[in-house]
Amino acid sequence: MSENTMYETLMSLPLFRGASCEQFSRLVEHCNLDFKTYEPGETVVKTENSVRTLKCLVSGRLVASHSLFNGRVKVIEDVVPGRFLGVERLFGLNNHLHYKAVAKVRSGTMEVDKHQYLNLVSENPVFLLNLLNYLSRPMQQFQDNISDAPSFSLICIIASILECTTTRESENIMLVSIGSTLADVLTHDHPNAAQQFRLLENCGYIKVEDRNHIHILDRNRFIELITEAKL
Repeated sequence: MSENTMYETLMSLPLFRGASCEQFSRLVEHCNLDFKTYEPGETVVKTENSVRTLKCLVSGRLVASHSLFNGRVKVIEDVVPGRFLGVERLFGLNNHLHYKAVAKVRSGTMEVDKHQYLNLVSENPVFLLNLLNYLSRPMQQFQDNISDAPSFSLICIIASILECTTTRESENIMLVSIGSTLADVLTHDHPNAAQQFRLLENCGYIKVEDRNHIHILDRNRFIELITEAKL
């Protein structure tokens, strides 16, 4: 990768936006940036891996699988370039991932050692603010959704799951239940669950493949349902 291409790649990433050319030069000079390439089907991140590097998808596409409710539900999504993988587990008491991701097409990642990144953040307020904003946005959005929801309905449950596992840029999102129907896992088989699924499908928010599989047709539009109170 040429130096110009490297700079362009770094400048487009959310954690490095707004930095000066001098700050980028320091990043390249003082951090050992590790660029890796993965072929289709290769594992990029594994469940229960301890996160010790800042890793970002810079090219290609991944399929990530999140395991919820003790493995009874999986959220499957396409991850596109610009996504940091496991950055929410880079700090704190629990550094282990709860999802795995494999390459869907030929894909490239960039990694930097956690301690080198911390040194960079401590010296550059722009990088620190970007990191704080990146980490706080999902939790703030999740709290806002819970506060705005009229009740803990099926819509609220699914929207909360999407907020916790995916990002605004995620594509081809699917919820899959294992061993039980989605209605049983998400609502304890509430008698109105099937009707709610049909209503969501008729309004164009989801596509029901069967009792164990639903496709989210527009992740961000679905989450907005909570505040719009359309259903």
